[in-house]
Amino acid sequence: MKQQNLHLFRRSAAGLAAAVLLGGAAPVTAFAEGQPVQAALNKTVTKRETTLAPRAEFAFAVAPGQADEANNILAGPAEGAVMGESVHFAPAAGDIGKTELQAATAITLNPARFAAPGVYRYTVTEQPGRYDGITYDTKALELLVYVVNDAGGGLAVGGYTLSDAQGEKSDTFTNDYGAQNGSVNDLTITKTVTGNMGDRSKEFSFTLQVTPAEEGEEYYLVVGGEAGQTQQVGTQPVTFTLKNGESAVLHGLSPEDVYTLAETDYSAEGYTTTVDGETAREKTGSIRQDTTVAVVNERTVSINTGIVQDTAPWLLLAGGAAGVIGMVVYSRRKRRE
Repeated sequence: MKQQNLHLFRRSAAGLAAAVLLGGAAPVTAFAEGQPVQAALNKTVTKRETTLAPRAEFAFAVAPGQADEANNILAGPAEGAVMGESVHFAPAAGDIGKTELQAATAITLNPARFAAPGVYRYTVTEQPGRYDGITYDTKALELLVYVVNDAGGGLAVGGYTLSDAQGEKSDTFTNDYGAQNGSVNDLTITKTVTGNMGDRSKEFSFTLQVTPAEEGEEYYLVVGGEAGQTQQVGTQPVTFTLKNGESAVLHGLSPEDVYTLAETDYSAEGYTTTVDGETAREKTGSIRQDTTVAVVNERTVSINTGIVQDTAPWLLLAGGAAGVIGMVVYSRRKRRE
């Protein structure tokens, strides 16, 4: 910031906006004299429309930034900017249909902790995390706090700016939960009934359970397409039925989640069950991309054709006898003529 602009800034809060604009910084807002100021900080989680929110906590940190004597920027005192509480997300039915979820916290700017008027720099970051399926925002934001003289002879926060490394206004950290990083995917279960005695109108029962990588994770199950049955799935087993040609989709599995799918045993009814081409009724696994599990029930019954085969020789003999009789009758007629 130019020296003349800094002087304008130091005179009063009323001249703050002009000083900032002349110095080329982003516009700031003036606040009540001598009172702490809340600098808003926002959190966004991006996801697929059919993914429920992660049950996750996100924390942030604010620390004194580096002084810049050439631009008359000072390193902020530690107590001058205090980070607010962490933000929390939890699965809810209202998550469905949304691609972004938001929460907010704030940084408290306390003018009583500053020694003199000036422009003070802080660095704001998100604390790294390890929640399965989430890509964390690693950028650092620059917080500039403008401290001015107030009318009572004390100090006031005249305003603040938050910006990214390119100098663009930014007050948001964005984490991706499967919208772009490919780490949250869907499991599709299909049902096919085959064989000459397979009942294509029969409902076959399934049990599905997920062991989550993170405590409290939940998933969105759709049975029978968009107009079918939907429910949130936690750690408890859920049951559903599928007929030939139907499918169920479990949305929101992250890489370390483990699913277990089991179909009821229908062998007493003559059905043979295969899962992804293997003779089985169950499958357990994790997915790292959209995945389909194909369940086929086959019921074929041999038709007993023994009666036809046993009478065939007699039919042949009868046919031969009829032929002989016909020849005899024909010969006698010819002689009479």
